[in-house]
Amino acid sequence: MEIEEEKRLIYGLMKQLIEERREISKAYFELKEHLNSLNEQESTILNAQKNLKHDLIEKAKEQHSEIRRQYALPIPTTRKRKSYPFERVAGYVIEILRKEGIPLSSKVIHEKLQSDYEVYIGYANLTNNILRKMIDLDKYSIEKAIRGFYQYRRRGIE
Repeated sequence: MEIEEEKRLIYGLMKQLIEERREISKAYFELKEHLNSLNEQESTILNAQKNLKHDLIEKAKEQHSEIRRQYALPIPTTRKRKSYPFERVAGYVIEILRKEGIPLSSKVIHEKLQSDYEVYIGYANLTNNILRKMIDLDKYSIEKAIRGFYQYRRRGIE
């Protein structure tokens, strides 16, 4: 009879373990559902904050643009053209090419004339007239490297 009694005891323990496991699983799923609801609440709060921040940024941009419109200076409709002597522009071009030491495109030369020397001439005028005239005259140390690129030429070295 001892074996029968021991079997009953083992079956009883196994039944208790199964009941405890059910309770633990039930508690686990309840906690998981609560965590999911907290995550949903957090995401709605974050979305609301993002929307609020976006609205505030848009309002600030509108206010900024309104202030700029109020205090903006009128844009001049006509720009006074200024003429520069050919020799001065040619000297600036040679100085730019000498400083760089590598062939430069006519676009880069034009930008450097405007930014460094504040010489505002048209791009077409520079490429079609000034650079071409500088190459044709042997007086200036400039040569055409390839199409659209110009370089400084040292005297005596050909």
